Amino acid sequence: MRPIPFLRINTRIILLIMILVLITALMAIPAELLASQHHKVVVREIQIRAQSIATSIAAMIENEAERYRSLSNVESEEALSQEDRDFYLKMNGILYQITASTEAQFIFTERKVDSRTIAYVLDGTDPGSPDFSPLGTEENMRPVEETVYRERTTFSTDLVVDPVWGKFITGYAPIIDPREGTVLGLVGVDYSADYIRSITRTMYWLITISFFFIILLVSSGIYSIHQYQAKNSMEDYLTKLRSRRYFSRYLKQEILFARKTRNSFCLLMIDVDWFKQVTTQWAISPVTVFWCPSPR
Repeated sequence: MRPIPFLRINTRIILLIMILVLITALMAIPAELLASQHHKVVVREIQIRAQSIATSIAAMIENEAERYRSLSNVESEEALSQEDRDFYLKMNGILYQITASTEAQFIFTERKVDSRTIAYVLDGTDPGSPDFSPLGTEENMRPVEETVYRERTTFSTDLVVDPVWGKFITGYAPIIDPREGTVLGLVGVDYSADYIRSITRTMYWLITISFFFIILLVSSGIYSIHQYQAKNSMEDYLTKLRSRRYFSRYLKQEILFARKTRNSFCLLMIDVDWFKQVTTQWAISPVTVFWCPSPR
């Protein structure tokens, strides 16, 4: 009886693929939960960072409240006095350095024009960049900015999509006039979604690679156990001879192969007397000449 190799190989490949798919499906859930939790932690850390930077800058500006008030009352850079211009350039330079050192995307200050409009005062962006907002540039006021103005408290957003600037986390802090107690404006610190992805990308790769190896090890272990059990089911434990299950399975395959190729085959059956007295020290292969002692 000749086994059919391609049937055996295909069955093993299909079994291994099924195990891999099943284990991958089961492991994908904890992997996704772990990645999602890590993303939330990173977002929260950036929110705290942006809020802390905004608070520190607001405190720095409050020490120069008189000069900043004078600056914020001017509608454009052209209308600045030389003293105010020097202060404006100095503060923009400081914000530019803070932006570079903290890896923020934008750091700026703004004042409230009316209930729906804000105007930029300071901007830490390179003046030569198209993203730079000159003194007096107006934009629509966002609800979160109105909240910070009204409640006079720090605040940070989730990842918010702005049609002009893109997707950001922004931390806000009010600039309080220490003499009058009024809100002179807001400090905003933006961190882009690209910055968040750059932080989480390494962890995502580590999670993916780790779970890939776990899936591979578990699948290999399950496959090895299955193959070991399959081998034992096809082999007699004591004599190491092929079992009846082995004979039945490969006989069916031979019949199937013969029908498919329209060929015939021969089946030889041997009845061994005194089989228990056959020594188990002989190596027995699928093509074997049995030796047994003569009956006494």
